[in-house]
Amino acid sequence: MPIVFEDNHRCEKCMRRFNWIYFRSARSKFGSGLPVAETLPTLPTAYRVESLENDTYKIYINCPHCGYDNRFDYKK
Repeated sequence: MPIVFEDNHRCEKCMRRFNWIYFRSARSKFGSGLPVAETLPTLPTAYRVESLENDTYKIYINCPHCGYDNRFDYKK
């Protein structure tokens, strides 16, 4: 499972820190052979990533402690 981003963030509501990741699952064409099963990561995962400019991305992730919807800029 190719992890694209991996970092930690402090929740904007409850102020607790948590590690998060963003990954892309491997894609294959239908009928290209046997599918490869991969384990899903257990860390909180960004559900949306938008590219801004100069290796900067807008990250959307829910806090695993309080469920708050965090939105922040991330520079790779």
